[in-house]
Amino acid sequence: MFAKLESIERRYVHIEDSLLDPNLDSAQLKKLTKERAEIEEIVASYREHKAVKKEWDDAREMLESGEPDLRALAQAELDKLQEKLDEIAERLTLLLLPSDPRDSRNVILEI
Repeated sequence: MFAKLESIERRYVHIEDSLLDPNLDSAQLKKLTKERAEIEEIVASYREHKAVKKEWDDAREMLESGEPDLRALAQAELDKLQEKLDEIAERLTLLLLPSDPRDSRNVILEI
């Protein structure tokens, strides 16, 4: 899952760089902005996951430091961060599900 997220993030960065090109025509601009909008939430969640994972690693190091006061504080922090990591991972799993091609179509509803 994380390899796919890494490639999506690289694509997002490439799109951001491409949007800065002054020679971009309107068709390419429209295509790139649409693609960026489709993956923006995935990239934001992935970056949030990486940041929380780094905090979790730091808290883990603090837990292994050996000081009793820091260990209790680090354990409480680890529990909180683990819950947050699980929540973000669940959100990422849902975001990576393929979308239905009919989602972008218009709908007429008669009552």
